[in-house]
Amino acid sequence: MKRLIYSVIFLCVAILVANANEAVDSIAVKSHVNVIIGSKENEQDVENAFKENIPHDKSVAGMPHFAIVGKYKRFYLGIGANFKASASFDFGDEMPSELDFVPSQITPSTPGNGAITRFSAQSSAIYLNFIAMPNNPNKTGLFFSGNFMGDNYRFKMSHFYIKYRGLKFGYTHSAFTDNNAVPFTIDDQGPAGEASMKTVVAMWTQPITKNIDFTIGIDAPKVSIEDTTAYTHIVNQRIPAIPLWLQYKSNDNYIRASAILRTLQYRDLLQQQNRNVAGWGVQLSGLYELTHNIKLLGSANYGQGIANYVQDISDLNLDLLPDTDHAGKMYGTPSWAVTLGAELNFSDKFSSNLLYSRMNLCYKDIAGLDTNMVKHTQYVTANFIYNITYFIKLGIEYQWGYRKSIEGKSNHVNRLQCLFAVEI
Repeated sequence: MKRLIYSVIFLCVAILVANANEAVDSIAVKSHVNVIIGSKENEQDVENAFKENIPHDKSVAGMPHFAIVGKYKRFYLGIGANFKASASFDFGDEMPSELDFVPSQITPSTPGNGAITRFSAQSSAIYLNFIAMPNNPNKTGLFFSGNFMGDNYRFKMSHFYIKYRGLKFGYTHSAFTDNNAVPFTIDDQGPAGEASMKTVVAMWTQPITKNIDFTIGIDAPKVSIEDTTAYTHIVNQRIPAIPLWLQYKSNDNYIRASAILRTLQYRDLLQQQNRNVAGWGVQLSGLYELTHNIKLLGSANYGQGIANYVQDISDLNLDLLPDTDHAGKMYGTPSWAVTLGAELNFSDKFSSNLLYSRMNLCYKDIAGLDTNMVKHTQYVTANFIYNITYFIKLGIEYQWGYRKSIEGKSNHVNRLQCLFAVEI
């Protein structure tokens, strides 16, 4: 334990010394990983190993710039952190969170509260990237990251998983999530219509040909259903969800077809028995490099009983709703969503991201539902990012959100958000 503590202290000191002596812009360096303990002959190999192990999540850096290489290159260890400070100015209606821009949560502004200025550094993160036996077929990777998104800046785990050959196991995004099809946003949540779910997962990825990969997994059951209605009651979930995808990739371009099957369980209080509802969803996503500096990204999904997997309506108890035509019965809420984006890379220092997303709920019957429940939302984002060095970046982003309720009432909010980030 003492050795580990001393190693961490030494790493932190070495980072400070390296930063103090750094005379060139890191963007111009071929490898962005600097080995500070151990052999320095294969820094590019170390960087490639770290890249393979990080989550496909643009809100998580995960790439440590300083590494320890073990004796005989039996392991690589990188410990990193990023400081992300943001300032936001909202006007129009009200958005509860200063970090997550969630159109479904927009509320009407009250007199005198048409605008608000807020500051936060909660999305700052600490992460650990560890590779054992990097040059062996049994290469094993472990990744951990956490931020301060809990109440009162409480530390909260965001990813923790292990990778062995084609297997990934731990707490991270479901295989139904495709973060590669979404551009970077300063907004910590991202597009309203993205299929994004974190839970305990196990997934296996198998190359079929040089360009085609297949993945299948299981997700620990995580449902969002109203606990008690007049004739139904939620029960413990017993059956994991099964996500899978088939992907064709050529260079940086790819197209992915995904699907998910899940069983949602509740209790029929009239018949005094448990019932199962089959939830399912399909998604098409991908990326196309239009030119060297322009990438087009997008996804579209449709399903029934997958509301908790759709970013803007997760945790709103919309996986299942009461069937008013059949007392004691529930049905999977149909929904569809689309997300379109573009990445514009003007140079190593300047980039911009554009994004539009829309989510729609297709209620079977609105009788008995709260008329203020969300019907559809829209999300628009445009940002400009300036990399001062490879370690420091500045950004400014405009966000617009729109919410329409079942009864037809609409609200919208605008946000200007600035970012100052330091990654080490």
